[in-house]
Amino acid sequence: MITVLRFIMLIVLFGYSCGLLAAIPHAYNHWGFMSIMEIDWQAYFAHFKWPALALGAAIIILSTRAGDVIIGLCLPTRKQALREQQKLDPALERLRAVYQDKFGLAMSPKAYVMDLPDINGLAFGRKTIAVSSGLLKTAHDEEIAGVLAHEIGHLHHRDSFFSVAIMAAAYPVYILSILMGAFFFFTWGIGLVALLCFAPIFAALCLGGWLLIGLDMLLEKVIRWPLEYKADLFAAEMGYAPALISLFERIEDEDVRGQEGFLAKYAYSHPPTALRIDRLERYLLRQSQSAA
Repeated sequence: MITVLRFIMLIVLFGYSCGLLAAIPHAYNHWGFMSIMEIDWQAYFAHFKWPALALGAAIIILSTRAGDVIIGLCLPTRKQALREQQKLDPALERLRAVYQDKFGLAMSPKAYVMDLPDINGLAFGRKTIAVSSGLLKTAHDEEIAGVLAHEIGHLHHRDSFFSVAIMAAAYPVYILSILMGAFFFFTWGIGLVALLCFAPIFAALCLGGWLLIGLDMLLEKVIRWPLEYKADLFAAEMGYAPALISLFERIEDEDVRGQEGFLAKYAYSHPPTALRIDRLERYLLRQSQSAA
């Protein structure tokens, strides 16, 4: 269900961005006072081809190994030092073997390190994961492998692909809608009236873009916790539930959530650590009951 929702949002954002970009040359070629009935819709839709090709190419490139490199340049990642490699390589080898045995597929993720003091990890692109230096300094080998298994779960479920693809598809909407929204605000509505008269398609799409941005942000908030629970479950199915529980129990006290207000507790990107422990323990309980 989550994958279907993200796919629908990807298509909607892709089409909306193409429409927004197509409205720019249309407004340039058909500048002047016009009503909805006067808009040359055939000429407008003729401008869809190049934005669609450009956005499609961007999504395809970001879904390749080159995309992993490009995304990595935008993140605080670096290659492993020797002592870090000595911790990560054995864990990755075990995970490759378990994944091959469980799914019959080869999984060879490339690992990087982030110079961050907290315990963290992330997955991005096709097959790239990164863990924090804080994790490598404080966690034991099984816990490190558990975090890596969690991030491989994100890769397995295509979470990273959809995040990058949606980001690429949404980029024109975010940039143009925010810029034009600022223009409308600072001109006290004069710019809005002018664009509604001279470039009604572009103005209407910019205003509608704010609604679409809100829907996209809401969807990402709604699905973020289920995605993390799914990645935890994947790691548990790979045999690392005890290791994750051990790690979560040690960092549980650091998960302080003091925000107040309507829906404030849902603003966090990850679910409460106590609930993640609870789900993993319930998984182990079900496994023991089924084995009995």
